[in-house]
Amino acid sequence: MALEHDPKLEQLSDQIARDLRKKIVTGRLPQGAQISIRDVAHSAGVSFIPARDAVKSLAREGLVTVRPRAGAFVTRLTPKDIREIYEVRLFLEPQVAGQTVERVTPAWIKRAWEIYELSAMVPLEAVYNDYETFQRNMDLDSALHRHFISLADNDKLMTIYDDLNTHWRLSRILFRMDPRKNPTPRQEHKAIIEAYEARDAKAAAEAIREHISNALRVHLEQLNEKE
Repeated sequence: MALEHDPKLEQLSDQIARDLRKKIVTGRLPQGAQISIRDVAHSAGVSFIPARDAVKSLAREGLVTVRPRAGAFVTRLTPKDIREIYEVRLFLEPQVAGQTVERVTPAWIKRAWEIYELSAMVPLEAVYNDYETFQRNMDLDSALHRHFISLADNDKLMTIYDDLNTHWRLSRILFRMDPRKNPTPRQEHKAIIEAYEARDAKAAAEAIREHISNALRVHLEQLNEKE
């Protein structure tokens, strides 16, 4: 007989996962730090099960790496990992843009501008210092790039991109990039949407290539500053 679903345990697990995620994003749990499920449960005043489920949830997101017979650890990324994530994006996204701009519809353009306007409302000065604003900014950035990929209407491609996007988000979270040091993405997003709106394949591909290249450069520069 199937076990009865317990919404209270799930709610506890979600809250613990949010708390752990915030500690990782803010650096209170640094890369490579071990996470003791028993300690998490004790600190939260809950049983072992919701704490375990919370860690499993973070593992699915990639924020936590579970090693057999060793335990759970905050995932560790290297500058080489960061470069490779952006390099794959540089191979993929301009190619998709160049081949799909003819498929744009008024509804697709409208949605692209809606996401852009929501992103433009997020205050950059708060992104680095406020956890919720940081998450909001990253969610909108991901949503816009995923919208670009959606024009391909290819489920397998979207699955590949979602996996890549998970790694990209992970790099942003673990290294806590300061968006104030790269103030151009919004202008770059605007240029990309305008190229799509004009159905200019070359301009769209080049705008995305420039956007990702700039992001990689700034990301690596900030990593070097932290060393």
